[in-house]
Amino acid sequence: MLGDATQIMRAVDAWVASQGNGRWVAADSVPPAGTGAPFPDYGIQQERQETAELVSVLLDRLPDRERCLEVGLGRYGSTHILWRELFRHVVSIEWHSDRIHNFSAQVEAFYGRWVLDDRRSRIIPGSSWDPAVVRQVYACCTPTLDFLFIDGSHAYQDVLCDWLLYHPLVRPGGVIAFHDSVCTLPAFGVGSFVAELAAGMIDGHKRAITHILHSTHLGISLYEV
Repeated sequence: MLGDATQIMRAVDAWVASQGNGRWVAADSVPPAGTGAPFPDYGIQQERQETAELVSVLLDRLPDRERCLEVGLGRYGSTHILWRELFRHVVSIEWHSDRIHNFSAQVEAFYGRWVLDDRRSRIIPGSSWDPAVVRQVYACCTPTLDFLFIDGSHAYQDVLCDWLLYHPLVRPGGVIAFHDSVCTLPAFGVGSFVAELAAGMIDGHKRAITHILHSTHLGISLYEV
């Protein structure tokens, strides 16, 4: 792990440059879900300034960063690489088996050797709502998580399901974050869920939400448990 935000972003920049078109998602990009429009083959499905700010928040709020869970590996597994720079152990859930295979090949090509045998990474294949997947996650993430990043299916009911299943694993003082939280396209319900979470409409408890926004349709929203 690298403890400095600049070093972390430099390491992720190098990975992103080797994937897809070698670029971060543009700040004015419109996500393709629900539009049917072509979308550039970005090396990471995140906006760089938003990611850098999230890194700074996590470094500030989580001095002892042991374990994180992300729902959604992404096209190139670039956030898994990011989390490896921040946490001692990273668990990712991904239901696209081809993405998992591609990520493994890209890791070996990028580093020139196999580095995922260090017991710091685990990728669980399948749907995040599959009972077999949930069982595996609870087995490897118990007793507690420091960070949960929900970035799988962005439909409202799917975000709700991911949160209900995995937020109990996050320790007091840990952080839960949601990607694409300001997108208002019909296929996206992240923003609606986050707003209801803040208002206490999900489980009767209001959350103080921090919004990181440097883009038109993306955004990251988070709260401390």
